[in-house]
Amino acid sequence: MTAPATNVTIGARPRATREEADAAARRLGPPDAHVARVLDITGARALALDAFLQLSCVEWSSEVATACVECTDRPRLLLNAAFVEQRCTTPERLATLLLHELAHISMGHTRHFPRPTLAHNVAFDAIINREIAGLAADCNADLRGLTALLIESYGPHEAPWFLLRPPPQWPEAPQWSASRGLPSALRKIHRRLYDVVQPTDRHRVQYGEIIEALQQTHVTDPDRTGHGQDDSARLARLLGGHGSTDAEQSALTGGRDAVAADALAAALPRISGRLAGPGGPLECLQIAHGTRRAATERALHQLLVRCFALGEGHQRLRDDERVSRDVRAHRDRRAPARIALARAFGAPRPLLFDTTVIVRRPEPRGATIYLDVSGSMDGVLPALHAALVPLRRLLRPRIFLFSTEVVDAGTADFDAGLLRTTGGTDITPVLQHLLAARTASCASRTAVASTALVLTDGYFDAPPAAVRKAIDARGIRVHLAVAGSGPLHDRASWVASATRLPSN
Repeated sequence: MTAPATNVTIGARPRATREEADAAARRLGPPDAHVARVLDITGARALALDAFLQLSCVEWSSEVATACVECTDRPRLLLNAAFVEQRCTTPERLATLLLHELAHISMGHTRHFPRPTLAHNVAFDAIINREIAGLAADCNADLRGLTALLIESYGPHEAPWFLLRPPPQWPEAPQWSASRGLPSALRKIHRRLYDVVQPTDRHRVQYGEIIEALQQTHVTDPDRTGHGQDDSARLARLLGGHGSTDAEQSALTGGRDAVAADALAAALPRISGRLAGPGGPLECLQIAHGTRRAATERALHQLLVRCFALGEGHQRLRDDERVSRDVRAHRDRRAPARIALARAFGAPRPLLFDTTVIVRRPEPRGATIYLDVSGSMDGVLPALHAALVPLRRLLRPRIFLFSTEVVDAGTADFDAGLLRTTGGTDITPVLQHLLAARTASCASRTAVASTALVLTDGYFDAPPAAVRKAIDARGIRVHLAVAGSGPLHDRASWVASATRLPSN
């Protein structure tokens, strides 16, 4: 079990009042000058710190705990002046704070996890803080200077906070014994993150296993380590925007990440791809049965017809038998017995008899549909699900669910509203799934559709260039149906068409 924290003063920081923050802002002067000074540190441009100069403006704000990027028309960096004055006393410390917030945007945390728990936030920061140290080492920057803020903010003997900093005397002679008495599951993750003997291990640590270890050891439970603090107070111990204030909660949306990522696109690739992938283990999500929306069903029907050629003129017809009733008795094998029984009991002769009629129907066509079930889809999933269930009669249904993994929807589970998801979002597994199916069909010489419809809110990062080229080379056509106001991706080379679905 978790040992009680013996020192909670290192990371504990009461949030500055509005008056204190305003007074600090007056003493510090314009915030732009303080942000610009980080470009003087060694390796600043290699660390993508120049990205913050692309923001529309930098402002002091007493409404955020440390720092937060807010998006209106363009990203706006908000800094708490009191925190900067007290904690970011060197350019390297301020650079750590800015890099931390930049990494949150690059990794799309609010897009992948729209309602993260304290355990999620600790896992995010554990990965980010380790990568800041790793990037500093790769760029030959001042490692001690860039980790000073982390070391000052979190004690090495506090759980779960010790995950958010390197051990004492790291990297020359790390003192792993500083966390003695804390949960072994967390100590193993910490060792993997900061082990200088096997430095590549840090890239193998995933959010899911950190979150699972935190939940198993209960160190993020309020009754274990809260010390009377609510979640907002404990979130305030973390660097960057984590929703610990009303202003941060309103700023941290999936749209924030998408817009900021577009604005900072030239700088973000320098740190993108270096960080651990999003998502935890697959969980079963139960969605409420939504009200059927006629406009959504019509739009989806038109997309199905257009993408998969479901129109009458393009389909083969098939003859189906349908049970009916008729006054003629010759097609009902039970007719003689029914007539004889009626005579025997003095009943009237039966008037209607069972028969069958032949109905000519269009033959269902195969269609491959991928439904985004990530956390940011919560608001639109019920309506899409309600529209898909009746539309499935047009298809030989091949509906897959995707978050950071692709899974078969399963007919019974899908109809019941049970959807499996990791909570994250990644379009790459969808394209890889299509490529694998295409490769398997070529090997077995079986026909597999080369067209897919992806139902999503558009909040995902572009797939790697190699995957995009493979999609084009195999002639696979990917059509996007975007619900909500997310990006259409209509200019992407791998997108055959992009359609925005109606909102009502």
